[in-house]
Amino acid sequence: MATQVAIEQALLASKRLLTAGITAGLEGSRAERVRTRMETLFEETVVGGKYERSRLLVDAYLALKPQGDFAAAVQLSTSIEFMQAFFLVMDDVMDQSETRRGKSCWYRRPDVGLKAINDGLVLEQAADLVVPEHPNKEAMLAAIRQTKTMTVAGQAFDIECEGLNDCTWTDYAQLVERKTSHYTYFCPVQLAMLLADVSRGVPDVRRVCYDIGYLFQSQDDFLDVFGDEKVTGKVGTDLKEGKCTWVTCRALEKASPEDMKILRDNFGKSDDESVFILKAVMRRLHIDNDFQKFQTSFAATVETNIRRLPVVELQPVLLDAVKRIMNRRK
Repeated sequence: MATQVAIEQALLASKRLLTAGITAGLEGSRAERVRTRMETLFEETVVGGKYERSRLLVDAYLALKPQGDFAAAVQLSTSIEFMQAFFLVMDDVMDQSETRRGKSCWYRRPDVGLKAINDGLVLEQAADLVVPEHPNKEAMLAAIRQTKTMTVAGQAFDIECEGLNDCTWTDYAQLVERKTSHYTYFCPVQLAMLLADVSRGVPDVRRVCYDIGYLFQSQDDFLDVFGDEKVTGKVGTDLKEGKCTWVTCRALEKASPEDMKILRDNFGKSDDESVFILKAVMRRLHIDNDFQKFQTSFAATVETNIRRLPVVELQPVLLDAVKRIMNRRK
């Protein structure tokens, strides 16, 4: 709880830094409107989440350097939250999503629309602005740039899915690594290691973080189809958009010729009837039961690999990261 409070306080300080940076040298009523817009953007897109990525960074840093600079770790963690907000704002526009965190997506506000694209770029810039001074600052900025590159590459791969023929386990693994795993799990730990000046075992840490990310994304895919929208705070759109997901890949493995015809006739169509038909097929194929078995088995494998990590200080942190997402409902 103390870490979360510290992150929230650091984010408020970062809001002032962001607003001042964007409006520097501007005067008059229009400048005031820009300031107001930046503050609203911050309140609606940056704060209010679970701060899982930033907490992972801080926890990993403290595990590596218990007597280290807590304030610097918290400040660095705000970069993750700005990146997260940037990715979500842009993702919602591309996917034409309806809700995020239980309320309308930023771009759906009457006063925003496609202005959200520039707003997303503002958030992307903020991720660099908040990195604290440190001997490894350039390496941290390089890690953040790499994360942005990986994630937008994953987004590009995601939106180029052209129907069921592109829904393969190979493509899915590539997609998850770039779109989710790198920025959600590896980047926070990588930044923590740079802040703590720890360079050993990075490839092993990367592999484990990617596996946790795979588990996390598969859960998101499951919840998009089988989750309760009142709990998730998000209306599922993967089936409408024809996305390559864990659910779709598993369904294709089990589908009979008759099921395949139904899937092909309805996959990627935006009407509610098609989605209803697809979900009925998923339930008939017991994809929900298959996922529960997969989640339990894969999590056990990931935990075993974490316990073999040469960077032993990170083992409890990463085991806790797995525990926190197991059987989640949102």
